[in-house]
This record gives sequence, structure tokens and C-alpha cells, in this order.
Amino acid sequence: ATSLIVPTDATYNFPVGTQIVILQLGLGQVTVTPDTGVFLYSEGGRTVTKARYAVASLIKLSSDQWVLTGNLVVG
Repeated sequence: ATSLIVPTDATYNFPVGTQIVILQLGLGQVTVTPDTGVFLYSEGGRTVTKARYAVASLIKLSSDQWVLTGNLVVG
């Protein structure tokens, strides 16, 4: 298992519209967590990849606001 922390704009300012693809290759799930001050939106609060070969996408909407979508489960 591994964690991906979405940084604040103060730490690293990705351009609006940036898309980051997340792929769970092995058995360990990927948990996506927003840093303090970052808003992460996802359907039903799902932030963990579902299973091996699950794909998710993290898309920057605006300053410190991201949407997470894909093959995810609640963590």
C-alpha cells in the first residue's frame, strides 16, 4: 500500500487542468489524501484504488481544489 498526498499550491503549484493518472499495479492499494488546506472532491468520498490494475485520475479544478475519479472505494 502507498499514500499520495495532494500538495497545497504553496508547496507545488500545478496549473489548473493538470491531470495526474494513478495506477495500482500491485496488490497494495493507493490512498489519495489532501494536504491541510487542499479540498479533494470525489464521488461518495472514495479515495482508495479498488484493486490491482485500478486506474484513477486526479484533476486540478482551481487553487487548492482537486477532483478524484476512477475505480475507487471508500478508505
